[in-house]
Amino acid sequence: MTGGPIPLKMPSIPPGWGQDGLSSFWEAGRNNQFGTFVRKRPIFGNLVGIDNAFTAVSKAWLNPDAIAALLFLRCHAAFKTASGLAAAGQAAEAYVMHRSMLEYAAYALHMNRNERAQRDREHDDGRRSRPPDHAG
Repeated sequence: MTGGPIPLKMPSIPPGWGQDGLSSFWEAGRNNQFGTFVRKRPIFGNLVGIDNAFTAVSKAWLNPDAIAALLFLRCHAAFKTASGLAAAGQAAEAYVMHRSMLEYAAYALHMNRNERAQRDREHDDGRRSRPPDHAG
């Protein structure tokens, strides 16, 4: 994921695509995403702006906390997934990803604000990096 435009080549549809319940469902969603892109440009533009803000934050990092960075990236991925589901017309399913976004952000906020959680995590990391004691 580069964050910038990628060359778009529409692949030919593979044989058998859309001839079963799952791939035909996916195709209907993809067609809805194209329709959202064309007919809902202001809304799509807002989503692109949010996506760009996520990307700008991650590109500006300098030695981020590994767990916080991971949670931030998971939050960004959940946002992209939620956007895709909503654009595909799967609004109820998008709420699951919205909840994931909030959970990732809340975990990162909790860890940042709660020094004890940070110390506990560091203690657990140290314990895992040591070889186990073997009483002979």
